[in-house]
Amino acid sequence: MTKTKPDIFLVFQMAKVASRSWMKLLEATLPNSTIVHFHVISDKRVNRVKRLIEKTDRHQTIKHLTNASIGHPPKQIQPFIVNGQWIGPETKIITGVRDPVARAISAVGFQCNRLGYTRFGVTPRDGGTAENLIDIFYRALKAAQSNNTQNDTLVSHLARVITNYNLWFKEELTPAFGVDISNTPFNRETRCLQLNGKHSLFAYRVEDLLNNDTEKILLKSTSDFIGERVTNFPQSDTSKENRYQALYTDFVKKIKLSDKDMDWFYNNDVVSKFYSPHEVEVFKSRWRRH
Repeated sequence: MTKTKPDIFLVFQMAKVASRSWMKLLEATLPNSTIVHFHVISDKRVNRVKRLIEKTDRHQTIKHLTNASIGHPPKQIQPFIVNGQWIGPETKIITGVRDPVARAISAVGFQCNRLGYTRFGVTPRDGGTAENLIDIFYRALKAAQSNNTQNDTLVSHLARVITNYNLWFKEELTPAFGVDISNTPFNRETRCLQLNGKHSLFAYRVEDLLNNDTEKILLKSTSDFIGERVTNFPQSDTSKENRYQALYTDFVKKIKLSDKDMDWFYNNDVVSKFYSPHEVEVFKSRWRRH
């Protein structure tokens, strides 16, 4: 039977948790569905980013403001959003989590490369170095830990991106869609957390995409959720990003965190829901400063 109206799938999640792979998968598998990707829906966060972008004084440190189309839902779905709440049709939502330190590092690298910094180079085109990325990472982390917005718009933006990890579900997903994961455990057998109601939710872990055995399980669960069989996650083409990838790889290789900083990242409700204590220790061993 031919569907008269397409399904709506939202890849709605915090930044840097494999959004590109999920978009490619859904677009290839569900050509007749509406598929939208975004990170933010709440008025609070939309307005906060807007204020940062509009700053014109000496504290405006985002170098490439023409690239600053960040922090708001795409125009395609704006008619379905009123006061930070979804008023549109029923949807299927895909969202993800990741080792919070790996995600923070990835987010800082990506946002710096996209936005640039007026105070020193953080992109290949501006002579950026791994040491400079480590410097701005720690500035942003300090601002996030102290909840100090800083007189520095790029650092303020990065600090909010880092802090979003433990706030995203309760400040974005639940208020907008009425979907609350607090009483639902992550299912290790299916490698996902699922909720079914007016809106259906499928929450995954990025790390399960990186292991052949767990990826197969996740693909099976994904197939059941979207109603179409999927057999692999498409690989992203990063060939046009070689200079950035070289800088980013050096950044990841050199950055190390103190135990105090790692406790700040890992002692939260989102980590404890999706990761076991052993898995957290494995993460920490990667980033620990010796």
